[in-house]
Amino acid sequence: MSLKEAALNRNMPFLHRGMRANMAGRDGVITSGDSGHLRIRFDGQKQPSVVHPWWEMTYYNSDGSIAKDYKKGKEV
Repeated sequence: MSLKEAALNRNMPFLHRGMRANMAGRDGVITSGDSGHLRIRFDGQKQPSVVHPWWEMTYYNSDGSIAKDYKKGKEV
């Protein structure tokens, strides 16, 4: 499943390749989709990790503002 398909199936139309994200305190960049999950290359890593797109995730717009926050109790 591509990133576009993951975004549509998870109702997350704001997702795009190169978008900055933070998972449980770890910053990184979205590189692709993987069967409904995301591949994120965390800062300081050479290879991307497969992560669930809603688990403790915050997504950022190109200007640094929050696009969507899925951290516990926030879900903006």
